[in-house]
Amino acid sequence: MKKNYFIIVAFFIVIFSLVLIFFTGSFSFSSLWKGYIVLYTSKSIPENDVLSILEKNGISNVITLSAQKVPYVSKESPVQPEYTKKYLEQRKAYFSDKNDTLRLYYIPEKNIFFIKNAINELSELKNQGIVGLDLNTRYPWIIPLVSLIVLILLTIASRSKGFVFLGCCFPLLFSFCHPLFTNGAAVILFMYAIYLISNLWPRQRMKKVLLKSFFTWLFLILPLVLLFIVSIKEALIFLLVYLATFSLLLINNYFRKRRLSRLRFKPIPIITANMIPLKTLKNARLLLVPAFGAGIFCIFYIFSSFFYVDNSENDLFFPAPTRYTEAGDFNMSSYEATRKAKLIAQEVESLPDLVDYVSWVWNTGNFAFQNLSSSKENNLVEQGASVFMPTYKTDSNGKIVKKDSLITILMRIF
Repeated sequence: MKKNYFIIVAFFIVIFSLVLIFFTGSFSFSSLWKGYIVLYTSKSIPENDVLSILEKNGISNVITLSAQKVPYVSKESPVQPEYTKKYLEQRKAYFSDKNDTLRLYYIPEKNIFFIKNAINELSELKNQGIVGLDLNTRYPWIIPLVSLIVLILLTIASRSKGFVFLGCCFPLLFSFCHPLFTNGAAVILFMYAIYLISNLWPRQRMKKVLLKSFFTWLFLILPLVLLFIVSIKEALIFLLVYLATFSLLLINNYFRKRRLSRLRFKPIPIITANMIPLKTLKNARLLLVPAFGAGIFCIFYIFSSFFYVDNSENDLFFPAPTRYTEAGDFNMSSYEATRKAKLIAQEVESLPDLVDYVSWVWNTGNFAFQNLSSSKENNLVEQGASVFMPTYKTDSNGKIVKKDSLITILMRIF
């Protein structure tokens, strides 16, 4: 009865894992902006129509031009001259293409699985103009294909072909539903661990040998370590692959024993598991296959971040990040370096960035203290810029003395 209970739990784990792995499927995609997908439509399509279709399909928190507000208002001088509004006009460029024929919407990438239905509905409005995404969503067939090839090679090389094939079903499914480079590497390494275990199946003392086999444990733990370093979410889903795989093997072993119990003669392997070495020349040569595949996937993953998406399609040019936006943080040194770079290339048309924003806030907030006769257009404020306000007081001799009081200074705190 106890064994039947474990089999029922194993069946539940297999079915639960199958459903969860399938419905949590993800794949790699590339877009211009980290964390966002850019939807573009012709300006002839009303923004309200686009937003209603997106909301209908469960897509929220869309960044649009109409939702933009003045980010800062000075209490001292709420009414500003026209030249201080230059930054507010410049930032509108983020919501149109270079030719100003398209309207852009920034959709959080968490909505990637809802965007397809929304695009289908928006396409019905296509007679009014262009509808599309800046997204490259081609399915990476190379990852599950390489995993399948490795599975075939390991199955051919193994004496327990059924064990290897059954043990690699869930890893292969994972590679199809979650075709990411690091996932592919983890799947291949895990498949090799299943192959090593198959060498001892179903011999006596198998459990004791496996518990002491560092070689096998290395390839069982390495995939999880790799995934936890890259993505905790994918690592947790891959834990289901472990549970489902060993549950499936447990079910297989249960029915194997039931089948053998009906036989008068029960075949038992003469050679026990502790007499079979796992570190053999054959296994070492076969290790080259998963090692090469996993290595290639890891290299692709590392260098994929160095490639930028081509932001032009059919002569469409969209706002895109530049090289200096790769900096990990924004501080005074990066501010000053970017400000100088912008001054050198001031003839080149560019989008407003954090340097423009800081300078705009500085000029807007300190407008009340500026000399109107010397005020110029919104210049980029340099590090250490200061604002003083003259104050007057009577000294000990009864004379009125002027003193400049520091109002603010452009430093890290600001």
